Amino acid sequence: MRAYDLAIQNFSVAEHLLQLHELFRGLKESPADEPLRLAVCACFEIPEKTVLRHAKNDQVVLVAKATAPIPPSLLVEDGINFLLRQAVVVGCTALESFFWDALRENVLTIVRARKRGADKSLRELTLSLDDYLSLEGYDDPDIRLQQIILKNFER
Repeated sequence: MRAYDLAIQNFSVAEHLLQLHELFRGLKESPADEPLRLAVCACFEIPEKTVLRHAKNDQVVLVAKATAPIPPSLLVEDGINFLLRQAVVVGCTALESFFWDALRENVLTIVRARKRGADKSLRELTLSLDDYLSLEGYDDPDIRLQQIILKNFER
């Protein structure tokens, strides 16, 4: 998969976390209306006397069996802010991964374009005899050269 496609996929995780935060923000526990409670019991095919917990905000209604309680963090003020922190972590990681993946994909293009004007770290790159000989043994010497160059810049 290409660097751009991976970045989009990784950033979508952060976007989902932000959407969940928006969806559950302001969730408050309240008693369920009797028609809703009966409809949920019918949907789950459980007895009508089953104890249910109910929480809602202006975007979502959450109904759960009392045996599978609603997480307390969803019900307290700012309790879901951990989703924002996780979205930031995921976004930063996605960006760092994108830069590394893009470099990996384009290292030979960068080296060839810059030639002698490349950074000092690239100009002073040395190949061992084993590295040089391994170029000849590879089906695609460019891929091997790319590996050798990147080996010198591992995180």
